[in-house]
Amino acid sequence: MYSTFIIRLRGTSKRGLPSAGSDLRYVAFMEYAAGGNLGSISNHFRDEQRDVPEPFLWVLFRNLLRALSTMEQCHL
Repeated sequence: MYSTFIIRLRGTSKRGLPSAGSDLRYVAFMEYAAGGNLGSISNHFRDEQRDVPEPFLWVLFRNLLRALSTMEQCHL
């Protein structure tokens, strides 16, 4: 199943050695997204000391709802 609103998971990995006292962490390997991630977008506007534009937030919200709807319809 492919959707333009959902980035594909390519694989996972466990990192760290609990026996050595470090936390066990899980890493997800995702499909490349040319626009970056929400963290990098948020950091960009914070560094520029600007608010994220409201139209962008509405597009983001709409696309999140489309992704959730796709996941529900396909039982993902």
